[in-house]
Amino acid sequence: MSDKVFHGGRTMTLQECADAEEAMMPSGATGPKYDQGKQRWLAMPLIHLRPLADAFTAGETKYSLFSNLHPFEQADRRFWDATMRHLELCQVDPLATDPETGCYHAAEACFSILMRLSNARRKADPELDRAFKNLEDQLRLPA
Repeated sequence: MSDKVFHGGRTMTLQECADAEEAMMPSGATGPKYDQGKQRWLAMPLIHLRPLADAFTAGETKYSLFSNLHPFEQADRRFWDATMRHLELCQVDPLATDPETGCYHAAEACFSILMRLSNARRKADPELDRAFKNLEDQLRLPA
């Protein structure tokens, strides 16, 4: 696994990134840090998400851009079934691909389980549901 990140217009190691950030601070100075309790993303190298991005793109091609933001009828059952179908198809070969989309079945299973979780969270949390609706409005998505 690579510890390279894109920072400041170039690729560097995590240590080089930290050193560059430190070099921008005046000697001995520290700025206020207000990141307590905030979502952390550094531990998730985005390269792992490339196959998942392909699954989202396949959904855009098949349906429409951001159609995954709309609530789904029977989301729990539908996404569970889709997850199991894709897992079965990659149970022996994790690199098995879907002939319809060209995506890895494993990535499509991840997409389905993520959509199941997202729809369940949205249903359970009115504030999150409002955030989804707000995002849909901002993107001016057709219903």
